[in-house]
Amino acid sequence: MASLITFLNDNQDIKIEILDCVDDICSFCPNLTKECVCKNSESELNIKKRDALTIDFLDLKVREVYSYLNILNRISDFLDFGKVDTICKDCEWQHVCLFYSKF
Repeated sequence: MASLITFLNDNQDIKIEILDCVDDICSFCPNLTKECVCKNSESELNIKKRDALTIDFLDLKVREVYSYLNILNRISDFLDFGKVDTICKDCEWQHVCLFYSKF
């Protein structure tokens, strides 16, 4: 994840398609089956819920393409602690999440 963030920060004009399904980041997860489904159905539901909230709060559209810089700007413009806390509520990674800790 750290190398991906570094890459994106170094290439802020790169285009990113918004998905509501398994994406490039998920492809490295050891819990992902060959059918592109999480082995832990509860985790998959929680991730889909957080993804949907994030897409909604950032006013993004699924299958649309945005520059990484545009997404960063939306994060600055649209997210506050209340929204981040809503998205990240009960996330198992919250205690070590560098993004969450910024808020």
